Amino acid sequence: MTAPPAVHWRIPIPGSVTIRIFLMTASSGSKSSSAPPERWERKEHQIMRKRIMASIAAGFLIVSALASPASAGWDHDHHHDGPDDCPRHAVCFWEKPHFKGDMDVVWKVGHKCHEAEDHKIGSVVNNTHRKIKLYKDDDCDHKVDVVHAWDWDKHVHAKSWKGK
Repeated sequence: MTAPPAVHWRIPIPGSVTIRIFLMTASSGSKSSSAPPERWERKEHQIMRKRIMASIAAGFLIVSALASPASAGWDHDHHHDGPDDCPRHAVCFWEKPHFKGDMDVVWKVGHKCHEAEDHKIGSVVNNTHRKIKLYKDDDCDHKVDVVHAWDWDKHVHAKSWKGK
């Protein structure tokens, strides 16, 4: 009984390369005459290697493009321009009216007096459940305004503040 010759299958995969499968029988000892030359196999490996490297490079480009806006972030010198820039459960102070200039964010509001950065408060957003009292002096002696819970004031002249 003679062994069957080597078997060659071509399996096309949509959107990809064609997979060629060669099965050799133990008794045949050589590839069948229908098998492609050795140089074709090397060319397919080179093409596959190039596609893999291109996929890896594209992946790195996508990841770096997505990461760059996240790493930019907001630093202290960023100019914020509205009450929506203040996070929930915080009080935000701008040095100029109409939410212009540097913004300072305060997360813990207490009853003690706090001096404003650069001794200037021009706008306030209160995203807490407490009232914020604004004062025209550094020692919280002369009250100017009150910003109620979950409210804001776009034009104030104050130097210090405390929660109530």
